[in-house]
Amino acid sequence: MNFSAPTGNGGTALLRRLVWLRFVAVGLLMPGLTIWTSPVRANPHGGSVVHGDIHIGAGTGGHLQIHQGSANAIINWDSFSIAAGELTQFLQPGTSSAVLNRVTGGDPSAIHGALQANGNVFVINPNGILVGPGGTIDVHGLVLSTLDVSDGEFLAGGDQVFKGASDQGVTNLGRINAIGGDVFLIGKTVTNSGAITATGRVGLAAGEEVLLTAAENASGERIFVRATGSGVSGTGITNDG
Repeated sequence: MNFSAPTGNGGTALLRRLVWLRFVAVGLLMPGLTIWTSPVRANPHGGSVVHGDIHIGAGTGGHLQIHQGSANAIINWDSFSIAAGELTQFLQPGTSSAVLNRVTGGDPSAIHGALQANGNVFVINPNGILVGPGGTIDVHGLVLSTLDVSDGEFLAGGDQVFKGASDQGVTNLGRINAIGGDVFLIGKTVTNSGAITATGRVGLAAGEEVLLTAAENASGERIFVRATGSGVSGTGITNDG
Protein backbone atom coordinates (compact mmCIF):
# COMPACT_ATOMS: atom_id res chain seq x y z
CA MET A 1 0.00 0.00 0.00
CA ASN A 2 1.68 3.24 -1.12
CA PHE A 3 0.80 6.46 0.67
CA SER A 4 2.62 9.52 -0.58
CA ALA A 5 2.43 13.21 -1.30
CA PRO A 6 0.76 14.61 -4.42
CA THR A 7 2.82 15.75 -7.36
CA GLY A 8 0.57 18.70 -8.20
CA ASN A 9 -2.91 19.79 -9.10
CA GLY A 10 -2.88 17.96 -12.41
CA GLY A 11 -0.24 15.32 -11.84
CA THR A 12 -0.62 11.59 -12.06
CA ALA A 13 -0.45 11.27 -8.29
CA LEU A 14 -3.23 13.75 -7.62
CA LEU A 15 -3.91 12.59 -4.10
CA ARG A 16 -3.47 15.32 -1.57
CA ARG A 17 -1.44 14.34 1.47
CA LEU A 18 -2.10 17.25 3.79
CA VAL A 19 -3.08 20.90 3.77
CA TRP A 20 -2.08 23.00 6.74
CA LEU A 21 -4.53 25.81 7.36
CA ARG A 22 -1.76 28.35 7.83
CA PHE A 23 -1.35 28.13 4.05
CA VAL A 24 -3.92 28.73 1.33
CA ALA A 25 -5.09 25.33 0.16
CA VAL A 26 -5.01 25.11 -3.62
CA GLY A 27 -7.55 22.41 -4.35
CA LEU A 28 -10.40 21.67 -6.70
CA LEU A 29 -13.81 23.15 -5.98
CA MET A 30 -16.04 20.36 -7.10
CA PRO A 31 -19.40 21.11 -8.73
CA GLY A 32 -22.47 19.80 -7.01
CA LEU A 33 -21.41 20.69 -3.47
CA THR A 34 -24.54 20.16 -1.40
CA ILE A 35 -25.64 22.46 1.39
CA TRP A 36 -28.45 20.54 3.04
CA THR A 37 -31.52 22.62 3.73
CA SER A 38 -33.96 19.82 4.54
CA PRO A 39 -35.31 19.66 8.12
CA VAL A 40 -32.78 18.32 10.59
CA ARG A 41 -33.78 15.82 13.27
CA ALA A 42 -32.96 17.31 16.66
CA ASN A 43 -29.72 15.76 17.95
CA PRO A 44 -28.35 12.30 17.07
CA HIS A 45 -31.01 9.61 16.89
CA GLY A 46 -31.16 5.83 17.14
CA GLY A 47 -27.87 5.15 18.89
CA SER A 48 -26.70 1.54 19.34
CA VAL A 49 -23.60 0.87 21.45
CA VAL A 50 -21.11 -1.35 19.62
CA HIS A 51 -18.26 -1.12 22.12
CA GLY A 52 -17.58 0.48 25.47
CA ASP A 53 -19.45 1.87 28.44
CA ILE A 54 -21.96 4.37 27.05
CA HIS A 55 -25.18 5.80 28.40
CA ILE A 56 -27.25 7.83 25.94
CA GLY A 57 -29.59 10.30 27.63
CA ALA A 58 -33.18 11.02 26.71
CA GLY A 59 -32.28 14.25 24.94
CA THR A 60 -35.00 16.37 26.51
CA GLY A 61 -35.14 20.13 26.04
CA GLY A 62 -32.88 20.01 23.01
CA HIS A 63 -29.91 18.84 25.11
CA LEU A 64 -28.54 15.33 24.53
CA GLN A 65 -25.90 14.06 26.94
CA ILE A 66 -23.87 10.94 26.20
CA HIS A 67 -21.93 9.62 29.20
CA GLN A 68 -18.84 7.58 28.32
CA GLY A 69 -17.35 5.44 31.07
CA SER A 70 -14.65 3.65 29.05
CA ALA A 71 -11.51 5.01 27.42
CA ASN A 72 -12.82 4.18 23.94
CA ALA A 73 -16.33 3.64 22.65
CA ILE A 74 -18.17 3.03 19.38
CA ILE A 75 -21.78 4.02 18.68
CA ASN A 76 -23.76 3.32 15.52
CA TRP A 77 -26.44 5.94 14.85
CA ASP A 78 -29.47 6.02 12.58
CA SER A 79 -28.71 9.72 12.13
CA PHE A 80 -26.21 12.19 13.56
CA SER A 81 -27.34 15.77 13.08
CA ILE A 82 -27.81 18.72 15.43
CA ALA A 83 -30.43 21.37 14.75
CA ALA A 84 -29.90 25.07 15.42
CA GLY A 85 -30.33 25.78 19.12
CA GLU A 86 -29.68 22.13 20.06
CA LEU A 87 -26.71 20.73 22.00
CA THR A 88 -25.10 17.29 21.87
CA GLN A 89 -22.57 16.81 24.67
CA PHE A 90 -20.16 13.92 25.27
CA LEU A 91 -19.01 13.54 28.89
CA GLN A 92 -15.84 11.42 28.68
CA PRO A 93 -13.35 10.11 31.26
CA GLY A 94 -10.56 12.41 30.07
CA THR A 95 -8.89 14.20 27.19
CA SER A 96 -7.36 10.97 25.85
CA SER A 97 -10.77 9.29 25.59
CA ALA A 98 -12.27 8.76 22.14
CA VAL A 99 -15.70 7.94 20.78
CA LEU A 100 -16.42 6.78 17.24
CA ASN A 101 -19.86 7.78 15.97
CA ARG A 102 -20.77 5.91 12.80
CA VAL A 103 -23.93 6.76 10.85
CA THR A 104 -25.60 3.66 9.40
CA GLY A 105 -28.72 5.41 8.11
CA GLY A 106 -29.07 7.15 4.77
CA ASP A 107 -29.07 10.82 5.80
CA PRO A 108 -26.07 13.15 5.76
CA SER A 109 -24.96 14.77 9.00
CA ALA A 110 -25.81 18.45 9.34
CA ILE A 111 -24.49 20.21 12.44
CA HIS A 112 -26.28 23.54 12.81
CA GLY A 113 -26.23 23.53 16.61
CA ALA A 114 -23.50 22.77 19.16
CA LEU A 115 -21.34 19.67 19.63
CA GLN A 116 -19.22 19.54 22.78
CA ALA A 117 -16.84 16.99 24.30
CA ASN A 118 -13.93 16.95 26.73
CA GLY A 119 -12.26 14.14 24.75
CA ASN A 120 -11.87 13.11 21.12
CA VAL A 121 -14.84 12.71 18.80
CA PHE A 122 -14.96 10.85 15.48
CA VAL A 123 -18.00 11.25 13.21
CA ILE A 124 -18.14 8.86 10.22
CA ASN A 125 -20.92 9.35 7.68
CA PRO A 126 -20.57 8.18 4.06
CA ASN A 127 -23.58 10.31 3.11
CA GLY A 128 -21.73 13.56 3.77
CA ILE A 129 -21.00 15.86 6.71
CA LEU A 130 -21.81 19.57 6.99
CA VAL A 131 -21.02 21.99 9.78
CA GLY A 132 -23.42 24.81 9.00
CA PRO A 133 -22.75 28.56 9.34
CA GLY A 134 -24.22 28.55 12.85
CA GLY A 135 -22.70 25.22 13.86
CA THR A 136 -20.09 25.08 16.63
CA ILE A 137 -17.86 22.20 17.70
CA ASP A 138 -15.82 22.44 20.91
CA VAL A 139 -13.85 19.27 21.68
CA HIS A 140 -10.38 18.10 22.64
CA GLY A 141 -9.84 16.50 19.21
CA LEU A 142 -11.97 15.86 16.13
CA VAL A 143 -12.16 13.67 13.04
CA LEU A 144 -14.99 14.20 10.54
CA SER A 145 -14.90 11.69 7.69
CA THR A 146 -17.05 10.28 4.92
CA LEU A 147 -14.57 7.39 4.65
CA ASP A 148 -14.86 4.57 7.19
CA VAL A 149 -12.28 3.14 9.58
CA SER A 150 -12.39 -0.35 11.05
CA ASP A 151 -13.48 -0.84 14.64
CA GLY A 152 -10.28 -2.76 15.34
CA GLU A 153 -7.97 0.01 14.17
CA PHE A 154 -9.92 2.65 16.07
CA LEU A 155 -9.83 0.67 19.31
CA ALA A 156 -6.14 -0.20 18.92
CA GLY A 157 -5.27 3.50 18.89
CA GLY A 158 -2.48 3.12 16.33
CA ASP A 159 -2.37 3.97 12.64
CA GLN A 160 -5.81 4.16 11.05
CA VAL A 161 -6.77 3.74 7.38
CA PHE A 162 -9.94 5.51 6.26
CA LYS A 163 -11.45 4.15 3.06
CA GLY A 164 -14.72 3.33 1.33
CA ALA A 165 -16.87 3.86 -1.73
CA SER A 166 -18.40 7.16 -0.60
CA ASP A 167 -18.29 9.97 -3.15
CA GLN A 168 -19.45 12.54 -0.60
CA GLY A 169 -17.43 15.18 1.18
CA VAL A 170 -16.99 17.16 4.37
CA THR A 171 -17.88 20.87 4.48
CA ASN A 172 -17.20 23.30 7.31
CA LEU A 173 -19.00 26.63 7.24
CA GLY A 174 -19.08 27.02 11.01
CA ARG A 175 -16.61 27.10 13.88
CA ILE A 176 -14.48 24.16 15.04
CA ASN A 177 -12.31 24.47 18.14
CA ALA A 178 -10.05 21.68 19.42
CA ILE A 179 -8.63 22.55 22.82
CA GLY A 180 -5.46 20.53 23.18
CA GLY A 181 -5.88 18.15 20.24
CA ASP A 182 -6.02 17.86 16.45
CA VAL A 183 -8.67 18.42 13.79
CA PHE A 184 -8.84 16.27 10.64
CA LEU A 185 -11.47 16.53 7.89
CA ILE A 186 -11.43 13.55 5.50
CA GLY A 187 -13.55 12.81 2.44
CA LYS A 188 -13.75 12.52 -1.33
CA THR A 189 -13.91 16.32 -1.24
CA VAL A 190 -13.18 18.64 1.67
CA THR A 191 -14.25 22.29 1.92
CA ASN A 192 -13.44 24.71 4.72
CA SER A 193 -15.06 28.12 4.54
CA GLY A 194 -15.41 28.47 8.30
CA ALA A 195 -13.01 28.77 11.23
CA ILE A 196 -10.86 25.93 12.56
CA THR A 197 -8.56 26.37 15.54
CA ALA A 198 -6.57 23.68 17.31
CA THR A 199 -3.73 23.42 19.78
CA GLY A 200 -2.39 20.53 17.71
CA ARG A 201 -2.56 19.84 13.98
CA VAL A 202 -5.26 20.83 11.52
CA GLY A 203 -5.42 18.73 8.36
CA LEU A 204 -7.67 18.37 5.32
CA ALA A 205 -7.38 15.19 3.25
CA ALA A 206 -9.30 14.40 0.05
CA GLY A 207 -9.08 11.00 -1.59
CA GLU A 208 -10.42 7.47 -1.55
CA GLU A 209 -7.98 6.04 1.00
CA VAL A 210 -6.38 8.08 3.77
CA LEU A 211 -3.83 7.06 6.38
CA LEU A 212 -3.90 8.80 9.76
CA THR A 213 -0.81 7.86 11.75
CA ALA A 214 -0.63 7.70 15.52
CA ALA A 215 2.64 9.63 15.58
CA GLU A 216 4.15 12.37 13.45
CA ASN A 217 6.86 11.56 10.94
CA ALA A 218 10.15 13.45 10.69
CA SER A 219 8.38 16.30 8.89
CA GLY A 220 5.71 16.59 11.56
CA GLU A 221 2.99 15.07 9.40
CA ARG A 222 0.30 12.58 10.45
CA ILE A 223 -2.08 12.33 7.50
CA PHE A 224 -1.44 10.92 4.03
CA VAL A 225 -3.50 10.02 0.97
CA ARG A 226 -2.83 6.87 -1.00
CA ALA A 227 -1.16 7.63 -4.33
CA THR A 228 -2.19 5.78 -7.49
CA GLY A 229 -0.79 5.87 -10.97
CA SER A 230 -3.81 7.54 -12.55
CA GLY A 231 -5.09 9.72 -9.70
CA VAL A 232 -8.64 9.72 -8.43
CA SER A 233 -11.33 11.61 -10.30
CA GLY A 234 -13.46 14.05 -8.36
CA THR A 235 -11.23 14.55 -5.33
CA GLY A 236 -10.29 18.00 -4.15
CA ILE A 237 -9.79 20.47 -1.32
CA THR A 238 -11.04 24.02 -0.98
CA ASN A 239 -9.88 26.14 1.95
CA ASP A 240 -10.93 29.77 2.12
CA GLY A 241 -11.70 29.92 5.82
